Amino acid sequence: MAFKKLLVAIDFSAHSGRALQLAVRLARLFKAQLQAMYVHEHGDPAEAEALLTEFVSSWTEAADIETEVLQGTGAYAVMQSAAQAQVDLLVCGSQGKTGLTRLWLGSFAEKLVRMAGRPVLVVRQAPRDRLPATVLVADDLTPAFSQVRAVTADLREQLQAAETGAEVSLLALHVAAPAQKNPEAAAPAEAEALLEQHYPHCDRHVLQGRPAPVILDFAAEQKAELIICGAHGKQGLAQFFLGSVAETLVRQATCSVLTVPALREGEEESPWEAPQAVDADSRRLEMEHGP
Repeated sequence: MAFKKLLVAIDFSAHSGRALQLAVRLARLFKAQLQAMYVHEHGDPAEAEALLTEFVSSWTEAADIETEVLQGTGAYAVMQSAAQAQVDLLVCGSQGKTGLTRLWLGSFAEKLVRMAGRPVLVVRQAPRDRLPATVLVADDLTPAFSQVRAVTADLREQLQAAETGAEVSLLALHVAAPAQKNPEAAAPAEAEALLEQHYPHCDRHVLQGRPAPVILDFAAEQKAELIICGAHGKQGLAQFFLGSVAETLVRQATCSVLTVPALREGEEESPWEAPQAVDADSRRLEMEHGP
């Protein structure tokens, strides 16, 4: 499942500058198209286009980046454009927020994870001059995560073929709930067998506990530079309450996080889809509290 078209969201911050740098390296790795996009709500589009062009050239010497200024509102405008252009991967920086608004609405990145319907790479503390060398994939071992496995396998293949000079380490982790909390959870031996089946060329680990804290602790212990995990979309006002494993990782991980949409029940495979509909109450909250 190769990435052929990447879109990086720019807000003129250092966070989005670092996201742009990693997006350039990934585009070269996958021989993909790359577009840098800025969304503005009002003002002169020509001035915004000039600022975007200047920003891109200040962060990278790559000359093959398309730029686009889009008029709209926040994350949803980016998602709509990505769907129309059939983008395979959205890339953005991570910008933390605090207080009640942060808890209620979450960040721009978290909105993409919830609603974009396609892989989202949230960049935080990425290596400045290379691709990630230590990659951790968190897998719940259900059929819904088949696209996570496909993305991971392709990324591993591309990284190894790139011959960057850095040794690539791929770790596969399954976090099992204690049997008394989830009687249907795979036994450790069964989980290890499934991990070996899905990730034969990786270092494999089965741990117990609450998924998000265990993944975060293990990633820190292993000095992971990228976490790959599945993301389940949410509908309506539920989009604005945080709590999924993917959103917790996006919010708290010290490294970059790549989220891949999980399959819905009954799906065998799913092309990247249009962003989920946002109801009137959700749009009102976004307009009141920002993108």
